[in-house]
Amino acid sequence: MSKGRILIVEDELIIGEDLRMCLEERGYEIIGLIASPERAILKCREKLPDLILMDVHLSGDTNGIEAARLIKAEFGIPVVYLTGCPGNWFPIGTYSQETDPYVKKPFSEQELCAVIETALKNRGRNS
Repeated sequence: MSKGRILIVEDELIIGEDLRMCLEERGYEIIGLIASPERAILKCREKLPDLILMDVHLSGDTNGIEAARLIKAEFGIPVVYLTGCPGNWFPIGTYSQETDPYVKKPFSEQELCAVIETALKNRGRNS
């Protein structure tokens, strides 16, 4: 039985594949590895994941923060941001650490999985 259905939105293929392998080994079902925010929204309509791992910086017209905002508004799916930015990079008004967890690259598997598990538990409480 899967611990949760996760959509990975990451435009660096090597990082995305590493995430996929790591999470599958830990019992998560990866429903997609998507590089663009627009395709991520379409995939959510098709498969409705339990959680999204969203890179902040993505190629295209929409960044990860804006894509997450659209996804959360339409589907209520929790998002864990992946960022290589140091410190509190997120623009005010677009991100709240209290409601939107993030993991800074590079991160350990244990750190990532702890954040994912917390986000999935919190989703269950907020449903």
